[in-house]
Amino acid sequence: MNNCAIIISDRLDKTGNTVYLRDESWISTPFKACIFRLWNRQRSAFEHDFTEIGQVTDDYYLYLGPAEHNITALSENAVVLADDGKYEFKRRNEFKSGDDVLYYTGILKKIQGEYDYDDE
Repeated sequence: MNNCAIIISDRLDKTGNTVYLRDESWISTPFKACIFRLWNRQRSAFEHDFTEIGQVTDDYYLYLGPAEHNITALSENAVVLADDGKYEFKRRNEFKSGDDVLYYTGILKKIQGEYDYDDE
């Protein structure tokens, strides 16, 4: 692993929250990642949901995760499990330096009302 990726992973271990990745019946070992709420409604409107009474805006979050957990290889059904809930991926990207992945980013949407890791 690239030295920069090691430094980033070390910082995530110190500042991040414990999370798990789940994809169908597979679940990862716990690791540290950061999940930040995106506050700007215009910039965080990744999906438009129209109801009979108008447009509904959901809460979106930014995921920052270590290089050793490749979120781009997961299926569309993959979720992030954290202490405060369950999140689905809307976008997933890798941040690279040359050929080395330094960390992963993603846009998450909180799945409302689901907090139990064994809910499915």
